[in-house]
Amino acid sequence: MATTISDATLTVTVVEDVTLGGVQRGSRTVQSVTVGEYAARIMAVQTSFGYILKLSGARAEGTYIAADVKYLRITNKDTANFIELLIEATNNSNEAVVKVKAGETFMLGSMEMDAAAGDLLASHTLTGITGIQGKANTAAVDIELVVASS
Repeated sequence: MATTISDATLTVTVVEDVTLGGVQRGSRTVQSVTVGEYAARIMAVQTSFGYILKLSGARAEGTYIAADVKYLRITNKDTANFIELLIEATNNSNEAVVKVKAGETFMLGSMEMDAAAGDLLASHTLTGITGIQGKANTAAVDIELVVASS
């Protein structure tokens, strides 16, 4: 059966609103991307690392095609506890951990990264992100996961 859903434009707006010394210093950034798939869910992150999502070159259950992902957002919905996001690339040979405090948001527009113990300023190679795991610090934390793909 042919799809009846047409691609659409996803518009992401980031607004920073601050006044320092009586002067408005904030900004507004708008980015639009064309997407054909949009997935949003609320899920619990436990106190040990577990997959929030997987990325690959082929579609599978719970796995997104990395090259098709145009926008990814993970929002910590908790009011007190932080989460750690373990970002994996190239079959776990590169990893990075990011702390997302209560109420904060982590966003990506590209599913590529490099992480190493060595000097990345001298030389680095971006590789595809293969998965993101999450771990809550004290008790289970609800997150909102949004993935938009072409």
